[in-house]
This record gives sequence, structure tokens and C-alpha cells, in this order.
Amino acid sequence: MMIDGLKFHYYSYLLADSLKNSQNTYFQRDGIYILLQFKQSTGIGEAAPLPGFNLESLADCNRALSKLSQWLYTTPFDGDYSQWCTLIRDFAPAEPSVRFGLETAYLDLAAQQGKTTIARHLNSDALSHVSIYGLHLEGHPPSEGMKSVKVKIGSDNLFADIERLEHLTGIYGPDVTFRLDVNGAWDLSLAIRACREMRRFNIEYIEQPLPPDQLEDCTELRFHSDIPIALDEAVRNLPAINRIIMAGAADIFVLKPTCIGGFSEIAEMMAVIRKAGKRVVISSTLETGLGRLACLQLAAASRISEPYGLAAELLLVNDPVAIPLVSNGSISIPAFPGSGISPAERTLLIQVFSQQ
Repeated sequence: MMIDGLKFHYYSYLLADSLKNSQNTYFQRDGIYILLQFKQSTGIGEAAPLPGFNLESLADCNRALSKLSQWLYTTPFDGDYSQWCTLIRDFAPAEPSVRFGLETAYLDLAAQQGKTTIARHLNSDALSHVSIYGLHLEGHPPSEGMKSVKVKIGSDNLFADIERLEHLTGIYGPDVTFRLDVNGAWDLSLAIRACREMRRFNIEYIEQPLPPDQLEDCTELRFHSDIPIALDEAVRNLPAINRIIMAGAADIFVLKPTCIGGFSEIAEMMAVIRKAGKRVVISSTLETGLGRLACLQLAAASRISEPYGLAAELLLVNDPVAIPLVSNGSISIPAFPGSGISPAERTLLIQVFSQQ
């Protein structure tokens, strides 16, 4: 497929409500929209490194995209998907959010030309809908029908976290499981104690209980707890996944495309994780609706049965791309060709670039 132009445009949207974890408080979301061109066709993606999670900055993304844009201006790309992935790894080796955005834009363009969705373009047997888990926000409970709810914990006061779980159990009832996200706030002794105190709750897993560099302690924690351990911040690339598997440090791998790379890289990672008999969860990182729909397409193409972390409840003020409504704990893959954004939303995003 031919690519003869690349444009990109910064965005900044306020969160409708601030989001706090054990490490950071977020009030807005900044990122870059990416547009690939071939004649009158356009593919759109998003690079949105999240402070506190991604290692690259927006300035790093800008430099990588600028270099690729200049190269495409003099040397139009004419190759297949595999060649495109190789090319963008050369231009953005340390910017996974850029690689994810550029792969999204390429696949968006290719799927439109085939009059299908990204998920069906990658896999003709892709899922038609994807289960999702809710994100608990005070005053904004997840949509009805959720079977699993993510809760941010990891305060300095373990008893405060336990009281919160008791309160939430009363709200959601015994049939809803909790995915507890600690964001690496505990040490080993506190994690062992917490797992013992919390095992009476309906907990599906505890995510990143220890700092990302403490794999040996994660392995030790698994010997002391029946609660499955998921790793998130520790999962950066395929070598990291292999180290985690070899160490026996996790039961579940949480893959955040914005933090670890594009569709092709994640496919390699999932193959290794599944071969090891471990579970895979795809999760977004508060991107706009465009980025979250791309993650949805990835989850559908990969036929992941684990509920996907879409953060459907968390709205960005003036986000130009809407997320489909949740129905009985799942979301249907939009039928619009490409990434799933509507024609009106696509027109609006393209107009942003034309105003530059």
C-alpha cells in the first residue's frame, strides 16, 4: 500500500473528573493525532504517552514523527504491513506510543480500502463484541451489567483500602469481581499482609502490587497468596515478558498498547504469553475515543475473552470520538470501516489537520 504523506496534530482534553492512583493524579490528557495519506484516502491514529507509565514524552514523539514525515515527503512508502512495521520501528525505536499510532493509522487506511474493520482485516474470525470491565470512580459507578470492576488502591493505610473494599462489596454485590490496581505502591511484606487480609473479598487479581523492577519479590508473593498476580508496568516488551515468565512472577499479563507498541508487537507477545499458559488482558491508558477504539479492534482481532480495560466511563471533555454504549458488560465492534469511527467523526478529525 502506498503512503505519500504524514501529518500530526497535538491535542489536549480535560478529564471530566480527575483520576488518581497511588502514584499520580490526572486532570487532562495530552497526545498527538496522526494522519497518513494516500491520494484522497486517510488513515488516522493516535500517539498518547501517559506520564507515569510511558518512558517517552510528547517531545520524543514529535521528533520521531517529524523525522518520518520528512522521509515520506521525499521517499513515499510503497510496501505491505510487515514492511511498514519494520520502517516505523526504525524511526521510533523508543517511542511505543508512536508505533501504536502509526500502525493504527496504516491499518485504518488498509481496512477502509477493504471496506471492513481493522479487526476483520487482521482476522476474518474476529469477535463481534468484546467484554469489558468497569473502572470505579467515586460518584460515577460503571455501567450496569459489568461482571468485573477495577479499583485503584495502594494508599498508605491498608485498613482504609480494606474498608473501601467492604463498602464496594456492599454496592456491587457478591457476583462482581474486583481487579485491584496497586500501581507498585507496596513492598513485599505489606503485599503479603494485604493479600491475606483481602482474600475474603471477591478478587479476580491484584495488578502490579510491587514496583516493576522487583520480579523476585513478585515470585515470592505468589507463594504466599492464592490471589492471582497481574503485572502491568513491568510489561514493556518481549524480553521483559520472557523474564517474567522465567521468574514465575505473574499469572496475568496486562498489555497496554500505548506503552508497549503496535498491533504486530503485541501479537508476538500474546503468542509467547499464551504458550506459557498465562492470561492476557488488553487495557487502554486514558486515550481519546480514537485510541480506545483501536485497542478495542485489537482485542477483537486477538479473540481475547478476558474483559478489556476500556475505561468507557471515563470521559474526556470535548472528545471528538464517542465510545459505543455498554450493553450487559460488553461493547459491539462498530461496523464503520477502519478503526470504527463514524464518517462524521472522521470528517471532524480531518478538518483539524486541514486547519493547520
